[in-house]
Amino acid sequence: MTFVEPDLDAVATICGHLIELSTNGWLKGSTIKSGRRYRHRLTIPLPINDPKPTGSLMIEAGARLPGIADLRIDFKPAKTGPNGISDVVALLDLITHLGGQHFITNGTLTRYDIAIDLWGGSVDEVLVFSKRSQKNGVYTDRNGCPETVYMGTPRSNRTVAYTKIHKPSLRQSLRIERRMTRRCKGHEWPAISDPFQVVQLVYTQSILPLLDKLIPQQFFDSVRIRGLNRVLATLPSKQRKAIKAALNDPAQSLLPSTAQIWTGWHHLLEKTGLGFLLTSVTHEVPSDEVPLIPNIKPRQVSGV
Repeated sequence: MTFVEPDLDAVATICGHLIELSTNGWLKGSTIKSGRRYRHRLTIPLPINDPKPTGSLMIEAGARLPGIADLRIDFKPAKTGPNGISDVVALLDLITHLGGQHFITNGTLTRYDIAIDLWGGSVDEVLVFSKRSQKNGVYTDRNGCPETVYMGTPRSNRTVAYTKIHKPSLRQSLRIERRMTRRCKGHEWPAISDPFQVVQLVYTQSILPLLDKLIPQQFFDSVRIRGLNRVLATLPSKQRKAIKAALNDPAQSLLPSTAQIWTGWHHLLEKTGLGFLLTSVTHEVPSDEVPLIPNIKPRQVSGV
Protein backbone atom coordinates (compact mmCIF):
# COMPACT_ATOMS: atom_id res chain seq x y z
CA MET A 1 0.00 0.00 0.00
CA THR A 2 1.27 3.47 -0.88
CA PHE A 3 0.30 6.93 0.33
CA VAL A 4 1.01 10.33 -1.22
CA GLU A 5 2.03 12.98 1.29
CA PRO A 6 2.41 16.34 -0.48
CA ASP A 7 3.92 18.04 2.58
CA LEU A 8 7.69 17.50 2.33
CA ASP A 9 8.19 18.59 5.94
CA ALA A 10 5.75 15.87 7.05
CA VAL A 11 7.73 13.29 5.04
CA ALA A 12 10.97 14.44 6.70
CA THR A 13 9.31 14.13 10.11
CA ILE A 14 8.15 10.59 9.31
CA CYS A 15 11.68 9.63 8.24
CA GLY A 16 12.96 10.97 11.56
CA HIS A 17 10.41 8.90 13.44
CA LEU A 18 11.53 5.75 11.62
CA ILE A 19 15.16 6.35 12.56
CA GLU A 20 14.20 6.99 16.19
CA LEU A 21 12.04 3.86 16.39
CA SER A 22 14.87 1.73 15.04
CA THR A 23 17.46 3.05 17.49
CA ASN A 24 15.61 3.44 20.81
CA GLY A 25 15.34 -0.31 21.44
CA TRP A 26 11.57 -0.29 21.82
CA LEU A 27 10.94 -2.48 18.74
CA LYS A 28 12.73 -5.78 19.30
CA GLY A 29 14.06 -7.36 16.13
CA SER A 30 13.48 -4.27 13.98
CA THR A 31 15.98 -3.24 11.33
CA ILE A 32 16.39 -0.14 9.20
CA LYS A 33 18.35 0.35 6.01
CA SER A 34 18.43 2.42 2.86
CA GLY A 35 17.01 1.13 -0.41
CA ARG A 36 17.21 1.98 -4.09
CA ARG A 37 13.70 3.45 -4.18
CA TYR A 38 13.39 4.81 -0.62
CA ARG A 39 15.83 6.45 1.77
CA HIS A 40 14.54 4.54 4.78
CA ARG A 41 13.11 1.01 5.09
CA LEU A 42 12.09 -0.13 8.55
CA THR A 43 11.15 -3.80 9.07
CA ILE A 44 9.36 -4.79 12.28
CA PRO A 45 8.28 -8.28 13.48
CA LEU A 46 4.54 -8.53 14.27
CA PRO A 47 2.90 -8.59 16.71
CA ILE A 48 5.36 -6.13 18.26
CA ASN A 49 7.73 -7.62 20.85
CA ASP A 50 5.90 -10.94 20.72
CA PRO A 51 8.23 -13.86 21.65
CA LYS A 52 6.91 -15.74 18.59
CA PRO A 53 6.06 -13.20 15.89
CA THR A 54 3.99 -14.56 13.02
CA GLY A 55 4.50 -11.78 10.48
CA SER A 56 6.22 -8.49 9.80
CA LEU A 57 5.62 -4.92 8.66
CA MET A 58 7.83 -3.02 6.27
CA ILE A 59 7.55 0.78 6.20
CA GLU A 60 9.35 2.78 3.52
CA ALA A 61 9.60 6.56 3.45
CA GLY A 62 11.45 9.24 1.52
CA ALA A 63 11.11 8.42 -2.18
CA ARG A 64 14.36 8.72 -4.13
CA LEU A 65 12.78 8.77 -7.59
CA PRO A 66 10.08 10.99 -9.12
CA GLY A 67 6.66 9.42 -9.58
CA ILE A 68 6.99 7.18 -6.49
CA ALA A 69 4.62 7.64 -3.57
CA ASP A 70 6.17 9.21 -0.49
CA LEU A 71 5.20 6.38 1.86
CA ARG A 72 4.81 2.63 1.37
CA ILE A 73 3.87 -0.25 3.70
CA ASP A 74 3.88 -4.01 3.12
CA PHE A 75 2.37 -6.66 5.43
CA LYS A 76 0.32 -9.88 5.40
CA PRO A 77 -2.89 -9.70 7.46
CA ALA A 78 -3.36 -13.49 7.42
CA LYS A 79 0.01 -13.91 9.16
CA THR A 80 -0.01 -10.95 11.53
CA GLY A 81 -3.56 -11.54 12.82
CA PRO A 82 -5.73 -8.89 14.51
CA ASN A 83 -3.08 -8.09 17.13
CA GLY A 84 -0.56 -7.45 14.39
CA ILE A 85 -2.99 -5.21 12.50
CA SER A 86 -3.61 -3.23 15.70
CA ASP A 87 0.16 -2.75 15.95
CA VAL A 88 0.33 -1.60 12.32
CA VAL A 89 -2.34 1.03 12.98
CA ALA A 90 -0.64 2.11 16.24
CA LEU A 91 2.75 2.50 14.56
CA LEU A 92 1.25 4.56 11.75
CA ASP A 93 -0.47 6.67 14.43
CA LEU A 94 2.98 7.37 15.88
CA ILE A 95 4.78 8.30 12.68
CA THR A 96 2.05 10.05 10.62
CA HIS A 97 -0.02 13.06 11.60
CA LEU A 98 -3.13 11.61 9.93
CA GLY A 99 -3.13 8.29 11.79
CA GLY A 100 -3.06 4.61 10.90
CA GLN A 101 -6.69 4.04 10.01
CA HIS A 102 -6.67 7.09 7.74
CA PHE A 103 -3.49 5.83 6.05
CA ILE A 104 -4.93 2.38 5.34
CA THR A 105 -8.40 3.66 4.42
CA ASN A 106 -7.14 6.27 1.95
CA GLY A 107 -3.89 4.69 0.80
CA THR A 108 -3.61 2.88 -2.54
CA LEU A 109 -3.34 -0.90 -2.64
CA THR A 110 -0.88 -1.70 -5.43
CA ARG A 111 -0.98 -5.45 -4.87
CA TYR A 112 -3.05 -7.77 -2.69
CA ASP A 113 -3.01 -11.57 -2.53
CA ILE A 114 -6.17 -13.53 -1.67
CA ALA A 115 -6.27 -17.33 -1.48
CA ILE A 116 -8.48 -20.31 -0.70
CA ASP A 117 -7.36 -23.76 0.47
CA LEU A 118 -8.81 -27.06 -0.74
CA TRP A 119 -7.89 -29.38 2.11
CA GLY A 120 -6.22 -32.66 1.19
CA GLY A 121 -5.66 -31.55 -2.39
CA SER A 122 -2.45 -31.46 -4.41
CA VAL A 123 -1.54 -29.46 -7.50
CA ASP A 124 -0.32 -32.56 -9.37
CA GLU A 125 -3.86 -34.02 -9.19
CA VAL A 126 -5.54 -31.18 -11.06
CA LEU A 127 -5.51 -29.02 -14.16
CA VAL A 128 -5.86 -25.32 -13.33
CA PHE A 129 -7.06 -22.73 -15.85
CA SER A 130 -7.32 -18.97 -15.46
CA LYS A 131 -9.34 -16.86 -17.90
CA ARG A 132 -7.28 -14.57 -20.17
CA SER A 133 -3.91 -15.67 -18.79
CA GLN A 134 -1.49 -15.56 -21.71
CA LYS A 135 1.59 -17.04 -20.03
CA ASN A 136 1.99 -20.20 -17.94
CA GLY A 137 4.82 -21.58 -15.86
CA VAL A 138 5.32 -24.76 -13.85
CA TYR A 139 7.78 -25.55 -11.05
CA THR A 140 8.42 -29.20 -10.21
CA ASP A 141 10.29 -31.11 -7.52
CA ARG A 142 13.39 -33.18 -8.21
CA ASN A 143 11.20 -36.05 -9.42
CA GLY A 144 9.32 -33.93 -11.93
CA CYS A 145 6.13 -33.75 -9.84
CA PRO A 146 4.37 -30.35 -10.25
CA GLU A 147 4.51 -28.23 -7.09
CA THR A 148 3.49 -24.75 -8.31
CA VAL A 149 1.63 -23.56 -11.41
CA TYR A 150 1.70 -19.90 -12.47
CA MET A 151 -0.87 -18.37 -14.84
CA GLY A 152 -0.28 -14.80 -15.95
CA THR A 153 2.69 -12.48 -15.49
CA PRO A 154 3.92 -10.81 -12.27
CA ARG A 155 2.48 -7.49 -13.46
CA SER A 156 -0.96 -8.91 -14.23
CA ASN A 157 -3.75 -10.26 -12.05
CA ARG A 158 -2.01 -13.59 -11.61
CA THR A 159 -3.33 -17.00 -10.58
CA VAL A 160 -1.00 -19.33 -8.67
CA ALA A 161 -1.83 -22.89 -7.59
CA TYR A 162 0.46 -24.88 -5.33
CA THR A 163 0.61 -27.67 -2.79
CA LYS A 164 1.00 -26.24 0.72
CA ILE A 165 1.97 -28.00 3.95
CA HIS A 166 0.54 -26.11 6.93
CA LYS A 167 2.69 -25.86 10.05
CA PRO A 168 2.59 -27.06 12.77
CA SER A 169 -0.34 -29.39 11.94
CA LEU A 170 1.39 -30.64 8.74
CA ARG A 171 -2.03 -30.72 7.02
CA GLN A 172 -1.84 -30.49 3.24
CA SER A 173 -3.94 -28.33 0.97
CA LEU A 174 -4.15 -27.24 -2.63
CA ARG A 175 -3.93 -23.46 -2.43
CA ILE A 176 -5.43 -21.30 -5.18
CA GLU A 177 -4.04 -17.80 -4.91
CA ARG A 178 -5.00 -14.66 -6.80
CA ARG A 179 -2.28 -12.01 -6.84
CA MET A 180 -4.11 -8.85 -7.79
CA THR A 181 -2.50 -5.72 -9.22
CA ARG A 182 -5.69 -3.81 -10.02
CA ARG A 183 -5.21 -0.69 -7.88
CA CYS A 184 -7.84 0.49 -5.44
CA LYS A 185 -8.11 2.63 -2.33
CA GLY A 186 -8.26 0.92 1.04
CA HIS A 187 -11.90 1.97 1.53
CA GLU A 188 -12.74 0.37 -1.85
CA TRP A 189 -11.16 -2.95 -0.97
CA PRO A 190 -14.18 -4.49 0.80
CA ALA A 191 -16.23 -3.95 -2.39
CA ILE A 192 -13.92 -5.64 -4.89
CA SER A 193 -15.53 -8.28 -7.08
CA ASP A 194 -14.86 -12.01 -6.68
CA PRO A 195 -11.28 -12.58 -7.95
CA PHE A 196 -11.73 -16.36 -8.19
CA GLN A 197 -14.53 -16.28 -10.78
CA VAL A 198 -11.95 -16.62 -13.56
CA VAL A 199 -10.44 -19.86 -12.19
CA GLN A 200 -11.36 -23.37 -13.33
CA LEU A 201 -10.10 -26.48 -11.56
CA VAL A 202 -10.51 -29.99 -13.01
CA TYR A 203 -9.49 -33.31 -11.45
CA THR A 204 -7.13 -35.16 -13.79
CA GLN A 205 -8.79 -38.50 -13.01
CA SER A 206 -12.00 -37.31 -14.68
CA ILE A 207 -10.13 -36.90 -17.99
CA LEU A 208 -8.37 -40.28 -17.97
CA PRO A 209 -11.14 -42.22 -19.82
CA LEU A 210 -10.80 -39.79 -22.74
CA LEU A 211 -7.05 -40.18 -23.22
CA ASP A 212 -7.12 -43.28 -25.42
CA LYS A 213 -3.71 -43.96 -27.05
CA LEU A 214 -2.15 -41.14 -25.02
CA ILE A 215 0.23 -41.28 -22.06
CA PRO A 216 -1.82 -39.45 -19.40
CA GLN A 217 1.07 -37.87 -17.54
CA GLN A 218 2.57 -36.52 -20.75
CA PHE A 219 -0.81 -35.08 -21.73
CA PHE A 220 -1.30 -33.32 -18.37
CA ASP A 221 2.27 -32.00 -18.31
CA SER A 222 1.92 -30.70 -21.87
CA VAL A 223 -1.33 -28.88 -21.00
CA ARG A 224 0.30 -27.24 -17.97
CA ILE A 225 3.33 -26.06 -19.92
CA ARG A 226 2.13 -25.51 -23.49
CA GLY A 227 -1.52 -24.62 -22.85
CA LEU A 228 -4.73 -26.53 -23.51
CA ASN A 229 -5.55 -25.30 -27.02
CA ARG A 230 -2.11 -26.06 -28.42
CA VAL A 231 -2.20 -29.60 -27.04
CA LEU A 232 -5.77 -30.28 -28.18
CA ALA A 233 -4.92 -29.10 -31.69
CA THR A 234 -2.70 -32.18 -32.10
CA LEU A 235 -5.52 -34.63 -31.32
CA PRO A 236 -8.19 -36.16 -33.58
CA SER A 237 -11.36 -34.07 -33.82
CA LYS A 238 -13.60 -36.50 -31.93
CA GLN A 239 -11.18 -36.86 -29.04
CA ARG A 240 -10.53 -33.13 -28.94
CA LYS A 241 -14.27 -32.35 -28.67
CA ALA A 242 -14.79 -34.97 -25.95
CA ILE A 243 -11.97 -33.56 -23.80
CA LYS A 244 -13.21 -30.00 -24.30
CA ALA A 245 -16.73 -31.01 -23.29
CA ALA A 246 -15.43 -32.67 -20.12
CA LEU A 247 -13.33 -29.67 -19.17
CA ASN A 248 -16.27 -27.30 -19.68
CA ASP A 249 -18.66 -29.48 -17.69
CA PRO A 250 -19.38 -27.69 -14.37
CA ALA A 251 -19.90 -31.08 -12.71
CA GLN A 252 -16.22 -31.88 -13.27
CA SER A 253 -14.96 -28.79 -11.46
CA LEU A 254 -13.33 -29.25 -8.05
CA LEU A 255 -13.56 -25.55 -7.22
CA PRO A 256 -16.53 -24.73 -5.00
CA SER A 257 -18.95 -21.92 -5.77
CA THR A 258 -16.71 -18.90 -5.50
CA ALA A 259 -19.77 -16.64 -5.40
CA GLN A 260 -20.77 -18.42 -2.20
CA ILE A 261 -17.25 -18.27 -0.78
CA TRP A 262 -17.01 -14.56 -1.57
CA THR A 263 -19.97 -13.77 0.69
CA GLY A 264 -17.51 -14.31 3.58
CA TRP A 265 -15.10 -11.62 2.38
CA HIS A 266 -16.34 -8.96 4.83
CA HIS A 267 -16.25 -11.44 7.72
CA LEU A 268 -12.63 -12.25 6.84
CA LEU A 269 -11.71 -8.55 6.95
CA GLU A 270 -13.33 -8.28 10.37
CA LYS A 271 -11.53 -11.40 11.60
CA THR A 272 -8.09 -10.15 10.54
CA GLY A 273 -8.53 -6.73 12.17
CA LEU A 274 -9.42 -4.66 9.09
CA GLY A 275 -13.10 -4.27 9.91
CA PHE A 276 -12.75 -0.50 10.10
CA LEU A 277 -12.58 -0.48 6.29
CA LEU A 278 -16.20 -1.70 6.14
CA THR A 279 -17.52 1.59 7.47
CA SER A 280 -16.52 3.31 4.23
CA VAL A 281 -17.52 0.72 1.61
CA THR A 282 -18.11 2.29 -1.80
CA HIS A 283 -19.69 0.89 -4.95
CA GLU A 284 -18.30 -2.40 -6.23
CA VAL A 285 -14.94 -2.23 -7.96
CA PRO A 286 -15.59 -4.02 -11.29
CA SER A 287 -13.53 -6.90 -12.60
CA ASP A 288 -12.07 -6.90 -16.08
CA GLU A 289 -12.52 -10.64 -16.25
CA VAL A 290 -15.47 -12.98 -16.64
CA PRO A 291 -16.03 -16.45 -15.15
CA LEU A 292 -15.15 -19.59 -17.07
CA ILE A 293 -17.95 -21.81 -15.83
CA PRO A 294 -21.07 -21.28 -13.70
CA ASN A 295 -22.55 -23.32 -10.83
CA ILE A 296 -19.44 -25.12 -9.71
CA LYS A 297 -19.44 -28.10 -7.37
CA PRO A 298 -19.01 -27.45 -3.60
CA ARG A 299 -16.03 -28.69 -1.59
CA GLN A 300 -14.62 -27.92 1.86
CA VAL A 301 -12.51 -24.76 1.74
CA SER A 302 -11.20 -22.04 3.97
CA GLY A 303 -10.33 -18.43 3.22
CA VAL A 304 -6.87 -16.96 3.60
